[in-house]
Amino acid sequence: MSGKASELVVDLDAASLQSSVRTRLRTEVGQGKVFVVRGALQALGLLAELRAATIEGAGRVAGPAAAERLEAEGFEHVHEVVPGADIPDVMRAATAAHAAIAPALAKRICRFLLGPGHLYLEEPPNVRFHVPYDATRSIEDLGSPEFSGRITPHGPHHDSWYYCPTNGVDVWMALGPVTRGNGLSIYPEADGRILPCDDRGVVRRDQSFGPPVNFEMDPGDILVFAGEHLHSSEINSTSLTRHVVSYRISLDRPQFVGNSPYGHRYRYLAASDGRAGALAERASVLIGRARRSVDRRLGRANTTRWVVSAAEVDGFDAMPARHGLVDDVDDLLADDEASAAQVAARLELEPGSVRAVSERLCAARTEGGDVVVFRRSCPHQGADLASGYVEGSTLHCPWHNLPIDLGTGASPCRTLRHIGIERRWSSEVADRAR
Repeated sequence: MSGKASELVVDLDAASLQSSVRTRLRTEVGQGKVFVVRGALQALGLLAELRAATIEGAGRVAGPAAAERLEAEGFEHVHEVVPGADIPDVMRAATAAHAAIAPALAKRICRFLLGPGHLYLEEPPNVRFHVPYDATRSIEDLGSPEFSGRITPHGPHHDSWYYCPTNGVDVWMALGPVTRGNGLSIYPEADGRILPCDDRGVVRRDQSFGPPVNFEMDPGDILVFAGEHLHSSEINSTSLTRHVVSYRISLDRPQFVGNSPYGHRYRYLAASDGRAGALAERASVLIGRARRSVDRRLGRANTTRWVVSAAEVDGFDAMPARHGLVDDVDDLLADDEASAAQVAARLELEPGSVRAVSERLCAARTEGGDVVVFRRSCPHQGADLASGYVEGSTLHCPWHNLPIDLGTGASPCRTLRHIGIERRWSSEVADRAR
């Protein structure tokens, strides 16, 4: 990890969660620290119950035979077991199954992680099974925001862009293996900043927010982070569906941007299990139902309101791209005599760097010294590849961490087109000439 990333992420074992550590976690997650707690669901004895809820939901849609197969093979293979057209309904049914158990489990999980104290739980929880990208190509109508971050990858965002609380915390629980290529990204260089988005809730293309931290997680591990961190989903370039359930909570009364349509979806969970706490929780449920009913009658329950308008946000903090464009790029591309080192010097490219060189093109230098000029638009959703980052000879898209081979222009997602490579200067050619 970079220095910034290593300061941001704290890796803990569930056995280390003594009282003082829980107090630290409760305090520091609100200050921007990111915690990975290994083996937490096993320590609580909840991993099997959470997995079973997802499979129960799948069985309601796909039938008992499919549920038995998922139980035997693992939910990671749902895209091989359930027809693509049924995947959205499986997500909805699994969400309903998890919603029934979330309040009781959220209290246990959050007390284990954060120590005693009340909290507010968003209902329903988020069931996030990211199907391999190539498999989603057979599923129609996945463009709805309903599926973003659940079945399809979500681009870099702050939760408050979508009317979620500014003091929200994500409790992100791995129910299956999470690997590089199907996980979650957090961007350390944007820590403490709120970047601008457009009216669709997409980060502006002119923003350059640095490489992400990605997380390898085993089933039962829990990631805890503030929802105001700039974070995104990785496009699933693996062969397995990623199986995660997340609870969005607030440790104090939720604070919203603007008139959030989700303000009545947060359920109070008391610090104790006594009679007074039970009554307060019951009152919270009844008040929430009443307020939602009033909103529906007055026409205020607008389920199509997904994105906070720019007028409602105070204090966007932009991170524009660092590099200006390069004069006479066409002449450089036509120069058959230039070496990789000369081109890198002309473009001010260090090994492992990428930059824009024209409105249409960007250039990268691999860690081995090759220089590649290619089209700036990512073949997935059009992100500006000039804001990506390079590892070895692989370019990573800044939005969903799609890995692209700078030798071939290909990614692991076979249904995506290759990037358009305009010119490549190999450092090996210069080495052989010497």
